[in-house]
Amino acid sequence: SVLPAFPGVLKHGVSTDPFPESARHFANVTGRGEPMIRPSLSFLPGYADIDILDCCNGRLLCRSRTAAGPFRYVICNPATEQWAAVPQSNQSWNICSARLGFDPAVSPHFHVFEFVETGAVDGLEIYSSVTGEWVHSYSRWSDKARLCHDVSTVFLNGFLHMVAFEHQDVLVVDTEGKVRRTIPVPRGYYNGLIGQSRGKLYYLNVVEVYDFKLTVFVLEDYATDHWVFKHSVRMSKLLGTKNSYPTLQYYSLIAVHPECHLIFFISDLDHTIRCYDMDCREVLVICNMGCMREWPKRCLPYVPLFSESSVGWN
Repeated sequence: SVLPAFPGVLKHGVSTDPFPESARHFANVTGRGEPMIRPSLSFLPGYADIDILDCCNGRLLCRSRTAAGPFRYVICNPATEQWAAVPQSNQSWNICSARLGFDPAVSPHFHVFEFVETGAVDGLEIYSSVTGEWVHSYSRWSDKARLCHDVSTVFLNGFLHMVAFEHQDVLVVDTEGKVRRTIPVPRGYYNGLIGQSRGKLYYLNVVEVYDFKLTVFVLEDYATDHWVFKHSVRMSKLLGTKNSYPTLQYYSLIAVHPECHLIFFISDLDHTIRCYDMDCREVLVICNMGCMREWPKRCLPYVPLFSESSVGWN
């Protein structure tokens, strides 16, 4: 059974009605009870004009879509309905990718990473809730480093990890923007997904093009960038089809379970959220999404945080 440590998925969906509407949804992957949060985020001021950009250990990073709004970014905990506004950065006029870094086991403080891009990553703005200020840092990655905007990031051991477009390497930066590195990954068919489980970084991708197998690697040694093969499974088994190639575009990886050998993904063939157990080599259909997934918005794995300090919240 799916452990409570990973109870749900936040997603944007489009109804199948004759006049479809876009809305946020929460899918309870435990299969038990009602949704534990209000995906509309109606406790936020101006919630109708809010986009969810990222989710990290129970907190959400949101951004106002209206230039005249009182803030650009807001951090919130939908389980407790607490929130805090983040002041505008120096790049508020620019279109940037933004991600959240937060680890409640280490500190109640958080960091917002804003990537400045003009074809490649030119710079980085980092906000710290400790200082209440943004710090700018120029890019020291490759001139060809471009970010994959529709895939997840991992905040692990005080570092943000994010997949680079085309070259598929993992870009790594600390919370001060001083330590940066690039971790090469096994070459794959698509831009892969990174996740974390039991304190280690995972990388998933379809790396065997002719057999179309989803392959899982674990970064065992940070010092040498050494990835260790962990598991592989045919895409036809995951999707329940005889031929995997025509249906590859109809699936999307969501996350690796933080405590178990489970992989969560979406099948657009029947609009279901599924789970693959690497130990039992079995696929479980968890629930029907009740809507069509809205591209290119990401589906975010959500872990509720019910108890935390009230410092810094509105």
